[in-house]
Amino acid sequence: MSELAELLFIKTSAGINQFETGRSNPSLETAITVATLFGVSLEWLTGMAREPYTEASVAAANIARDERAKRVDPEGNISNMILRLSRDADIKPQIRLKEPSLARQANYIFLLNATFLNDLEHLQREKCSPSERLATLAENKKPGGRLERRKAERYKLFLEAHNGFFEEAIFPLTRPDNN
Repeated sequence: MSELAELLFIKTSAGINQFETGRSNPSLETAITVATLFGVSLEWLTGMAREPYTEASVAAANIARDERAKRVDPEGNISNMILRLSRDADIKPQIRLKEPSLARQANYIFLLNATFLNDLEHLQREKCSPSERLATLAENKKPGGRLERRKAERYKLFLEAHNGFFEEAIFPLTRPDNN
């Protein structure tokens, strides 16, 4: 919950817990951020649609991801950084035989936001140079120590998703019934 709170710019994980338990509702801005982060439609989040992913929701998530990538890396080196990280992790690209599903595209966008772009943003705030940022990510470290195990596992999922390992959703979404 604390990692999700960080991604949504919510001060504590208690705010996420209140949303999950129904004790409070997110603001419209937070709901839009959640929808964009996960690539789902607002209609699905509010229970008004059965399918979480639409062409429009994934397109909006892609646009938001591209805007964030430009803010985090104005020089446009992200593709090269991901390639280097993939090589360092010994993850080789797979040939994709078909267009990925909307669910897979949305999952990839989430993983990119939750791992790579999030860490780059934090390192940027610490005034690391682009080469220092890459070295920090490639060494699987963040300033002050090793990445948490969960985050390291998410990085591996992200790199595998980036390199075409998954044909379907990595994190299939389900919405709890509001009955």
